[in-house]
Amino acid sequence: MLDRLRKLLGGKRRDDAGGTSDAAPGEGRTDPEPGERLEDLYEEFCVAFCFRPDTNLMQYLRDNDHTDLIEWLRWDTNEPEPKALIRLFVAATRQGHKAWEKGGLTFVREGGWDSTGGAPSRATQNALAKLAKIMGLKLNLGYKEKPDGIWMSMTFDPCIERELEVTSGTASA
Repeated sequence: MLDRLRKLLGGKRRDDAGGTSDAAPGEGRTDPEPGERLEDLYEEFCVAFCFRPDTNLMQYLRDNDHTDLIEWLRWDTNEPEPKALIRLFVAATRQGHKAWEKGGLTFVREGGWDSTGGAPSRATQNALAKLAKIMGLKLNLGYKEKPDGIWMSMTFDPCIERELEVTSGTASA
């Protein structure tokens, strides 16, 4: 999964010595290491991640009273998606990538088959829809309804206003 995200964001694959296979634009900093604490990555994310030129995402959310997204987008949440996004946004920032230059983001979710039919929770769906709109990025989420099921997709498009209706782990407008 990380290799796929790196490819989409133009990142470099780690070599066996712990470096990257090519110089990254972010002054040699690379992906978060497996041992890096998520709490520390969250602090870095809050300070460093900009979704527009000179516009820090967390400051923007505070300034515009998006407390629901601030609470969702935390390192200590039970939801897996905010944690994955924090790691991804830190890696992208370290590598010098700019979110506003990307057309969108695709990621996958595995698990939750018993609780949500494999799809993200309703709270996460609402948060991703709002985040896509704020960031102006299309977010695509792949998931399976069961471990051996087919891949399904949910798209959160910043240009489409919609209320998600969840039925058997799928979303429809």
